[in-house]
Amino acid sequence: MKYILPAILLLITTPSFAEPLQFETQAGKTISFDVEVARTDEEKKKGLMGRDSLKPQTGMLFIFDPPTKPVFWMKDAKIRLDMIYIGVDGTVTGIHENAIPFDQTQIFPPDVKTKAVVEITGGDAKKLGISKGDKVIHTIFKKEVK
Repeated sequence: MKYILPAILLLITTPSFAEPLQFETQAGKTISFDVEVARTDEEKKKGLMGRDSLKPQTGMLFIFDPPTKPVFWMKDAKIRLDMIYIGVDGTVTGIHENAIPFDQTQIFPPDVKTKAVVEITGGDAKKLGISKGDKVIHTIFKKEVK
């Protein structure tokens, strides 16, 4: 009985379980990720703060409904991150590469409304060939992962 409460607290404070997400590059390559989903304000505020690392091809998907122009910062983030901005149609509208850990400088989005942002390990967008104009496959864009 004494172990039930900590387990319940862990479930309440942990973002949603990982969901599949894919990038379809303009070069015809499909890149698969497993992403935790930050839907609530509390989940978005915490984000990936405190993480020492991310497993390969994992990250966090921040959903904005209604679409907005979200501003990020790296306070309490221990690792470099790439922030991939996605428009309402599921197209990558911009990428902020290698955000600096613990930096409190505001990171501004592209000058279009953003439906979602995917945070992945810093440098991976370039390494994997993800770029502006690529398409994102995920249920929030009414597209199912293949």
